[in-house]
Amino acid sequence: MRPRDPSPAPLITAAELAEILALAPPARPVVLDVRYPGIGLPDDGRDQYLAGHVPGAAYVSLDDALAAPHVPGVTGRHPLPEAAVLQAAMRAAGVSAARPVVVYDDWRSIAAARAWWLLRWAGHDDVRVLDGGWRAWRESGGDVETGEIRPEPGDLVVEPGGRAVVDAEGAERIAATGVLLDARPANRYRGEDETIDPVAGHIPGARSLPALSLMADDGRFLPVERLAERFGAVGVRGDAGGRDGEGLGGVRDGGVGIYCGSGLQACHVALAAAVCSAAANPAVYAGSWSEWITDPARPVARGARPEGEADGAMNGATVDAADSAVDSAMGGAAVRAANGAAGEGAGVPEVVTLWRPTGPEEMELVRAGGSRRWPPRLAEQPIFYPVLNEQYATKIARDWNVPASGVGYVTRFDVEADYLSQFPVRQAGGRDILEYWIPADRLEEFNDHIVGHIVEVAKFELVDGEVVERRWGRDSAS
Repeated sequence: MRPRDPSPAPLITAAELAEILALAPPARPVVLDVRYPGIGLPDDGRDQYLAGHVPGAAYVSLDDALAAPHVPGVTGRHPLPEAAVLQAAMRAAGVSAARPVVVYDDWRSIAAARAWWLLRWAGHDDVRVLDGGWRAWRESGGDVETGEIRPEPGDLVVEPGGRAVVDAEGAERIAATGVLLDARPANRYRGEDETIDPVAGHIPGARSLPALSLMADDGRFLPVERLAERFGAVGVRGDAGGRDGEGLGGVRDGGVGIYCGSGLQACHVALAAAVCSAAANPAVYAGSWSEWITDPARPVARGARPEGEADGAMNGATVDAADSAVDSAMGGAAVRAANGAAGEGAGVPEVVTLWRPTGPEEMELVRAGGSRRWPPRLAEQPIFYPVLNEQYATKIARDWNVPASGVGYVTRFDVEADYLSQFPVRQAGGRDILEYWIPADRLEEFNDHIVGHIVEVAKFELVDGEVVERRWGRDSAS
């Protein structure tokens, strides 16, 4: 009998799983199939499971076992399950403390990561996720079993506390004193293209690290060194979270927390952090954004960077109030000088060249309009932000649009300087990086003062896990 690994890696390959499935219990793992078709769909993954699964795997429903019921206006979409509910489901699936567990799905390990995190939270210390999920198992030539498996009941005792959890107040504290990561797509973090939650934006001070930016095209996690680079880029380097046993029930100052939209992708990022040892036990805000916004008194920020956020802490404030705050942050004179340079005095150019990082959906709408107009904003997007710095637009397209949707564009366009002078300039991540704030209800009017075409200057695309750049000449329109 193979001895049990005292500190197993969080991921397991299909080949490694096939090898240990040949062992006898208790070394043979309990395998959980947690396939999940997606939020809001009427079916769970049971039909997929019955049609074919890893031999011996038991099916576990995410909605029934891995989350409590959603109470609109009170909880997030996927609250933590009651301990008794989780325990009953895990025992029915054959989970015991003495046997290792392997979990898989076919959803880039998002549901599997939730199961992994919950089992670790419940006190089970030997849980792994099948890297690449069901697709990886099939591509490896692994055996497939059909029909339902009714395993011998397990004896797991759920003892919450094995993973750090925070509430809204704790998440706000981490954002102020440590590193709070937002695992949603980058456009939703910025407050753009919000189609799920009724309020767009992010928790002030949070940093964007989209969960799917940590995945390769084949559904596997990126290599460890690349994961570490992604976490390092947002300030999480080498076990920045509490170690196992530290900070449980609340992370110490300077710790790491994670949230997402409903509480699922936060667990996904926590798994990735464990894979690359960026943070052993980051705190998960289980209620996440969908719970945060149930209290209208909680602040909401928008924009492409964390706060003390010169461009984005809306929280009901008017644009004029934001202008005052940024003016103060920059010493006042800098903003006024920038406004003057753009639109006052004898040396004013006829046009001002602006840049904008653009996602694929917006780019398609721009093309449909003959590359002469920007499409209307959604109701949750009160401001249109063109920038005065090509390098900054390039960074956002590469580092934010690509992780969010696989493609990012840099566009360039000219606007009549006299018209543009009426709009304020804001600081956008650095004293030399400035952007205009155009209210959404004036965007149609703004479009009438664009001179020439909106030009596609560069395209960044994720290909086989690598960002590929293509650039066009400055005067070519695509």
